[in-house]
Amino acid sequence: MKLKIKAINIAMLSLPLIAASCQSDPEVGSLLYPVDNTVVVKGFIDNRSYFPKNEATSEVIQAGEGGKLTTSGDTISLFAEITNPTDKDLTFTLKAVPTTSEGLTALKGDAVSLKTAIVTIKQGEKISAKPFTFSINKESASLKALKNKEKAELVLSLESKDGLDIVQSASTFKWIISKKISNINSIGTLEGKQQIGFEKYDYLDPGYKQKSNILSDGDMSAFSCERFDLDNPNSYAQFNFHEPTEVSGLTLIAPEFSRMGYPKGTMPRVVQIKALVDNKWTDIGEAICPEIKKSPKGWDIVFFNKVKTTQINLTFTDNFSNGEISYTVLSEVKFYK
Repeated sequence: MKLKIKAINIAMLSLPLIAASCQSDPEVGSLLYPVDNTVVVKGFIDNRSYFPKNEATSEVIQAGEGGKLTTSGDTISLFAEITNPTDKDLTFTLKAVPTTSEGLTALKGDAVSLKTAIVTIKQGEKISAKPFTFSINKESASLKALKNKEKAELVLSLESKDGLDIVQSASTFKWIISKKISNINSIGTLEGKQQIGFEKYDYLDPGYKQKSNILSDGDMSAFSCERFDLDNPNSYAQFNFHEPTEVSGLTLIAPEFSRMGYPKGTMPRVVQIKALVDNKWTDIGEAICPEIKKSPKGWDIVFFNKVKTTQINLTFTDNFSNGEISYTVLSEVKFYK
């Protein structure tokens, strides 16, 4: 009988423990079973530059009014990325969107040539296997419609084919493009063109604006050349034609450099060309020499369209000395029909 009472007492004592055990089972959401916070994955683009972030600037040059467009050949590569890897492939596109900033003209989608417009981020990866690649479209009607020295922008926006959210602060790429209308081909050739005789025009020196034959005497030595100061706007070469003359280009010839003469760095690198056309000054453009031209060959500057003029002025703004010398020198200047 005592054994039965003891067994009952033990059973009674165990009941509260069982009840407590049932009451203390953790619920979903407790510390033992935390809520499954799924990570939100978003797409973005990053040009890997602190400044400017997702932005680029370029220049296009048009060969005269309505002429061909030339660029520096910029091709931009840009990868699509995601904040965290996923368990499936993700596809992204890059599209031009009509938007503009203050002071800039909005360009249409034809301004860009999208060579690679669709990319994929593979399962488990965070960056696309291949980048978006795009460049300026040299046949763009909207670029040709821009005026001289006008600035415009093209905005490309990242879009997800899978409905993925895009990080707003890294969703677009801005391309600022400035345009210059120039009638100059700095790397062309005048081979085969007929030279205009020296007797058809007069050269006036930069100091006293008096007639001189120093740029047409055939002497290529450093002792027979003209010097022009780069920082003096009044130090320019002036050529007066005796009658309206069609000019297709000119050649600048530096003197034969020697230890006793002028150093090589004094050869002109940048020259501004203006012409008097129908009694109005016309900005022909800026010519930039790609490399030092040894005498007597010289540097050919070709006009895309012939200029009928009575006067041409050449203003030199830079040489090949990297800022060490403040002047430039010439031995000969020749004009061509």
